[in-house]
Amino acid sequence: MAAFSYDKLRSEDGEFRLVRFSDSAASPDVIELILERASLHNPPSYSALSYLWGEPTKTETIHVNGLPLPITHNLHQALQHLRAGEGTREWLWIDAVCINQDDDEERSWHVPQMGTIFSRASLVYIWLGPDSDDSDLVMRLAQRIGPDAHEAGVADLWFCWPPFKLPRKKLENEERANSFLARALGDEELRSPRLLAAVEPLLSRANWCRAWIVQEIALARDGLVCCGTERVSLNAFDATLSTIFFCKNGVFALQHPRWRDFGSGLRNNNIFRVRGLIARRQRRRGHKAGLLEFLMSDFASANRRPFYVASDPRDIIFGLLGVAADTELLGLRPDYTQTTAEVYAAVTRAILERCPDYSLDYCTFPKDIQDLPSWVPDWQRIGRARVLNSILEFATSGHLALDGGTPVETALWRTLVADQLQGERCTAEYDALAGRIFRLQKIPVETLTKTQLAFLFPRGYFGDDKFRSASQANVDEASERVLIQASVKCRRRTLFATAGGKPGLGPESMQTGDVVAILLGTAVPIVLRPVGNHFTYVGEAYVHGIMYGEFMRGDPPEQDFDIA
Repeated sequence: MAAFSYDKLRSEDGEFRLVRFSDSAASPDVIELILERASLHNPPSYSALSYLWGEPTKTETIHVNGLPLPITHNLHQALQHLRAGEGTREWLWIDAVCINQDDDEERSWHVPQMGTIFSRASLVYIWLGPDSDDSDLVMRLAQRIGPDAHEAGVADLWFCWPPFKLPRKKLENEERANSFLARALGDEELRSPRLLAAVEPLLSRANWCRAWIVQEIALARDGLVCCGTERVSLNAFDATLSTIFFCKNGVFALQHPRWRDFGSGLRNNNIFRVRGLIARRQRRRGHKAGLLEFLMSDFASANRRPFYVASDPRDIIFGLLGVAADTELLGLRPDYTQTTAEVYAAVTRAILERCPDYSLDYCTFPKDIQDLPSWVPDWQRIGRARVLNSILEFATSGHLALDGGTPVETALWRTLVADQLQGERCTAEYDALAGRIFRLQKIPVETLTKTQLAFLFPRGYFGDDKFRSASQANVDEASERVLIQASVKCRRRTLFATAGGKPGLGPESMQTGDVVAILLGTAVPIVLRPVGNHFTYVGEAYVHGIMYGEFMRGDPPEQDFDIA
C-alpha cells in the first residue's frame, strides 16, 4: 500500500489541516483519521492536542484518509486515549499529522501560526502519558476538589506570593481562597503521604519543560489534562496543585499541630512552578510576559526538571516567540535556515537593543553549542545557573560602601550565598543563625528570636507575624531549605580567590589568569579571559567585599576591553 502523502497548502489563504477520527475503522486496533483542509481566516470549531513527541525511533502506524502514516509511540498512545474518551469526535489539530514534517517551507510557515492555532482552539487536550508513580491519585484528587478550588480562586494566590513580578494587590477573593485552604487541610485524602509523594514525579515529567508545550498551555482558552485513563480540566488541575502548595507553605500549617508536617516529603517548592501554568495565570490577569522574562525566569528549575527542553535547540526560542508579548517589537521570526548559533546571536542582539534590563550577566559558561560568540548565552542552558543579579540587586559600579572587616568563616559562607539568603542581604542580625545552619548544627526553636523566625519563614502574602506556634520540625525544614537555596546559587559555579586575596564565586570554567573586571554600568563583576589582543566573556562573579560599590571608592584606573 502506498504511504500517505500531503497536498501543498496555500499559505496565502491561511490554509491548515485538521483531522478527526473515522467512524468506519476497519479494526478497533487501527487508528484511522480523516484529514481535510481549513482556513485560519474562517476556521471551524476544533480542538488541539498538546503532547510530548517522544523517541522518534519508536513508531506506530496509523491510517490517514485510508493510507498509512508513521507516528511516534507517544502520539499513538494519546490518540488511543482520545478515541476511548467521550466527546472527541470533533476536528483536531495535531502537529505531527497536520504539518508535513518533510517540508521545511511548510514547517517554517506553520511555526509563527502555532500561537494562533492554540489560542483559537475551543479545547486543548494535554496528554501527559500513561499513569505511573500513583499519578492516578493526583488526577482523581483534582477531579474531586479541583472545581471547588478553582471557584474559590486558590490559584490566584500566586500573584501575592514572591517572587512574582506582578504588583502585589489585595485579591478580591483572598478570604474565600483562604477559607477553602483551611477546609482542605482537614481532608484526609489530601494529607495522604502516598498521594503527596505522587505529586513530584507527576510534575517532573518532561512535558512541563518542553518549549512548545509551555506555549500551548499558556495560550489554552480551555484545557483538559489527560493522564492514563483519567481526565480533569486544566483549571481544576492548576487549582489542585496550588492548593497543595499553599497548604504546605501557608500560615495555616503553623497554626495547628496536626497540620505542621503536611507535605514534609515535598522538599522542593520549585516543582510547583510550572512555566506554562505561570504564563497562563499571568495572561488571564492581563500580564503578558516578554521574551526576556520567559528566558530568565526568577524561578530556579526543579531538581528533576530543567527550564526548557527541545529536540531542536532553536525551538527553545521559536516556541517562546509565539507566546512572548514583544516578539513583533524585537523583530524576530522563526527561520529554520539559520544555524542554532545564528538564531541565538540574533535573539541576543535584539534583546540587547530593545531590553534595558538585559546585561552580560546573563551569559554563563560552559556552552554546549559551538561557534557562539562569547557575549551570546547558550539559551538551552538557562536555569542551570542563576544570574547573580536576579538573586539580589548589586551595584558594584554604583554607590559606595565600606567593608569594616569580616571573619574568614563568615566571608566564606557569605560568598557561597552571594551575601544573601531568602532574597535579602545578610546582616549582622543573621550572622549567628546562618553560621549555625552552614555548620549543620541543630537549632532549637526556643533559641530563635522573632527576627530570626521571620528570616526562616518569609511572610509571603500572609501578612501578620504568625510564628509563635512554629515547631521544631518547621525550623528543621526551614534550615534545610536555606541550604538547598544556597546549593542552587552555587550550581555551575566554583570558589576562587583574587590575586589580592578576596574570596569569590564564579563560573565553574574559570581558570588561573582570568581577569575579574567591573564594567561601568553593570551590576556585578564579570570574568574575562585574555585571548591574544582581545578578551572572551566567561561569566559573572560574586567577589566578597566589592559588591556594593566598595571597590570604586579607591578610584581604580579605567581600561578598555575588546570582548569577542
